[in-house]
Amino acid sequence: MKKFIEVIKLLIPLGLILFFTNGRWVIPIAVWISTPLLLRLSRELKLLSVVLIITPLLFIVNLIIWKNIIPLPVPLYQIVSLITSIFTLIPFLIDGLLYQKTNRTLSILIFPLSFVSFHFIFSKISPSGTFGSIAYTQTNIYLLQIISITGIWGIIFLIGLFSSLINYAYEYRSNPKEFRQAILILACIIILPLIYGFIRMHSGNENISTVKTAGLLNEFHFNKRVDRNIVEFDSVSLNQQNQLLDRTIQSARKGAKFVVWQEAALFIRKNREKQLIECAGKIAKENRINIGAAVLSVPDNFPNSPAENKIIWINPDGEVAFEYIKGFPTPDEFVIRGNRIFQYTNSKYGEIGSFICFDMNFPDYIKQAGKEGIHILFVPSNDWKEITPYHTKLASFRAIEQGFNLFRVTGHGYSAAYDVYGNELASFNFYKEKGNEIYADIPFNNIKTIYSSVGDLFFWCCIVSLFISLAYIFFYKKYFSRPG
Repeated sequence: MKKFIEVIKLLIPLGLILFFTNGRWVIPIAVWISTPLLLRLSRELKLLSVVLIITPLLFIVNLIIWKNIIPLPVPLYQIVSLITSIFTLIPFLIDGLLYQKTNRTLSILIFPLSFVSFHFIFSKISPSGTFGSIAYTQTNIYLLQIISITGIWGIIFLIGLFSSLINYAYEYRSNPKEFRQAILILACIIILPLIYGFIRMHSGNENISTVKTAGLLNEFHFNKRVDRNIVEFDSVSLNQQNQLLDRTIQSARKGAKFVVWQEAALFIRKNREKQLIECAGKIAKENRINIGAAVLSVPDNFPNSPAENKIIWINPDGEVAFEYIKGFPTPDEFVIRGNRIFQYTNSKYGEIGSFICFDMNFPDYIKQAGKEGIHILFVPSNDWKEITPYHTKLASFRAIEQGFNLFRVTGHGYSAAYDVYGNELASFNFYKEKGNEIYADIPFNNIKTIYSSVGDLFFWCCIVSLFISLAYIFFYKKYFSRPG
């Protein structure tokens, strides 16, 4: 009965806090509370009880906190929620099985190593990449600087190590020496990353030149068959094109040197792209600006054949600098997948490049920009209310990881500019503010980060350490222990 009461005492607060650990109601500190509680519960219960009690709890929570953020049909959404719940639970099950079968050091490390490993594995098998990672729940700008070394896996490791040490301190609360050691290490894993972040953010050059940029939002959808309404489509498309080009001129007159359109700002037939490029090129040349025209280029028989979701960059000489096609289309987009080769160009204000919206969920893909030393990354995007501002905040992590400045121009969402440290420079919320454009003064610098050079080395260190630990645990009694 006493055991049952202890479990209930853990289960009730855990069930409440979990609703604020991710998705629609994020409170950053909640994940630092819920993870130790969930770890405690998984150690108090038997393996089968953990599966039967915690899996349904996580499943219900996921169903609620990700509703409409993940836009899937109900049956598929339920399956995804269940799979996510199972993957979330696996590191806790590994810890519950092994933490008492080894020495104290490994008993502390088993959980954070497993925690990182399974988060990484899930990001590789998920069609949404790292979307939904608990790392994105964190907002402390000093703490976030650690990802310039480790990627988001460093934050996940810290949360796991913190949770393991909290439980270690609880289990050895009657042993003053062990308890004090655990508390000291806890203080270090909280304070040291913050000190690193503070030093990193305040050791750079503060006198960095900026360039004025503009992001244009536009709502244009054609819900009829193009092949049966080509004349009507061209008429509507040309009207939208002229409006966007006029607004581009207005932005140039306001001093913008870069004018970027939101994702798929203009639906245009493939055989009319040349005309668009000529018109935009003339404007770029006359105003000495760079134009990022984000379009959905459709074939005449669309939707029988897929479209191209892309951005065409035109330089101040009126020439096409490069064209980039979205590398990671969302599952419901009927578009061609790009070749996933990063495109960039050298401008008066340094090297610039582009990815599009969903691409930013994949850190391993974005590292191409970091390796090229990009100064400003322009990301045309298009979201919806429930995912706002989550998706833009997620993208800002790539700026810290790779050391570039970021400008995400988002239709139906949260547009924002970030510097190389992840500081927000300007923002526009489509659902809370009036207007259809955003302006930002963006620095044109970059910082070479460790993560941009070594990639996911930290994860590989974690998973190798986990395998070594598991091998040690499974063979310990047989080869290392001695009687008496």
